[in-house]
Amino acid sequence: METPDQVIEKLEIMGEDEVRQRLSQGHFHSRKIPLVTGWLQRKEQGRAEQQAVVARQKAKVEEKRHEQIKDALDLAQAAQKQAKLATGVAGGSVLLAIVAIVLAAVL
Repeated sequence: METPDQVIEKLEIMGEDEVRQRLSQGHFHSRKIPLVTGWLQRKEQGRAEQQAVVARQKAKVEEKRHEQIKDALDLAQAAQKQAKLATGVAGGSVLLAIVAIVLAAVL
């Protein structure tokens, strides 16, 4: 009679697909079925946990990307304010230059 560890070792060698197929075909002795179904459940749970880890990692990446976009928007808005200020200063300089030219022509 095989030990549970030996059965699990054989299941690992067969792989999930073959184990599922054999289980559906009634290949396993009734005493082994709880061990086999438990092994399959642990495999599914492991996959689900891995998918959850990947989903959390993706969420963190998206959150960081969102923060970077927000920071870029803040910088762009600050640059826009500075550009408006520079445009105002340049307009004032042009106005002063015009006044200077007029005064020079009059005097």
